[in-house]
Amino acid sequence: MWVYLLGTLLYVVLTYLFYQVKTRKDKFNSKIMYKISYAFLFLASIAPLTLIAGLRYNVGTDYMHTYAPHFRDIFVETDEIFYNEVLFVYVNELLHLITANDVILFMFMASVFSVFMQLTIIKLSPSWWMSAFLVVFSNMFFVSLNQSRQMMCVAILAYAASFIHEKKVLPFLFWTLFATLFHYASLVLLPFYFIINFKYFRKYALAIFLAVFALMPVITLGVEKLTLMTKYKYYFLDPFYNRDQSILPYFISSFTVEVAGILWYPKMKNKFGSLAFSMLVINGFATLIAYAGFYIRIPELMARTYMLFAFSQVILVPIIILSEDNKWIRLGLFAALMGVEVYASLFVILIQHHHEILPYDWVFNR
Repeated sequence: MWVYLLGTLLYVVLTYLFYQVKTRKDKFNSKIMYKISYAFLFLASIAPLTLIAGLRYNVGTDYMHTYAPHFRDIFVETDEIFYNEVLFVYVNELLHLITANDVILFMFMASVFSVFMQLTIIKLSPSWWMSAFLVVFSNMFFVSLNQSRQMMCVAILAYAASFIHEKKVLPFLFWTLFATLFHYASLVLLPFYFIINFKYFRKYALAIFLAVFALMPVITLGVEKLTLMTKYKYYFLDPFYNRDQSILPYFISSFTVEVAGILWYPKMKNKFGSLAFSMLVINGFATLIAYAGFYIRIPELMARTYMLFAFSQVILVPIIILSEDNKWIRLGLFAALMGVEVYASLFVILIQHHHEILPYDWVFNR
């Protein structure tokens, strides 16, 4: 665990220094020096998490179960289809032509995750260091050590979502569809551009959220029947996925953030405009998914679906905290929201032992 804590500390500190450079552009004697400093601190800030994820060995359930063996056998003729997404197959093949060492694949996925999360923070977050902390303790980074391909795509989706409140449909579609070439589940974000920017939805969003919340038992029954008709039916039929793990930590964190966002929404809207609404809606959907997990008792499926939208907390939590002008209330918000995020993350990792990321081991020890 000390590797993760040290990596988080370095990531937060370097991201904070990166922000200081960004906001002091006029202090540099030349544009070239500014650009060099900017590029250096961008790369330095993403380095800790990238190296921890990319140079790990047999850390994460899917490390030996999926990624490493499939990479080694990518050119072996077999009836088994490793991946359906064409771009991810091509990436595996290209990287394998460079070297048969599977570390290159993990470095690639870790780099994409870190780069796009940092780009999202740079573009959207009012507090880069807070968002950097939440990349780890909203569980995104920890989950990426197991579900590396999906979380790589979630990072791209987070960046795609940055165009929703700007009403820039073409870059939104480009990055969402780009993520889909790595993981088809990325398509779930597509409707949200149109839903969030639909003026009548803005008016009735809270009522719709409460109605869906109330009707969840009926909705989940229909979802289960539909899923049984797809290739993902194994989640319901395979006993491996029906384990005694709870999605409660995810629900507690997303629900707490959502309630705080609703209560502070007038202040958030005043300071951050439509960005606050878009992040609140996406986190609201994550909350509904977590709540649905109480009825669809398949933690693996529900947690994977939840993580597709949980990136919103990385931006939403700082927005909520910094929308408050009273310093003591702001401090209370900080303690409450950050506390619940840390609790949920550590509960999943340390108590449930989900994702199997402990103990940590480097590739140098294999």
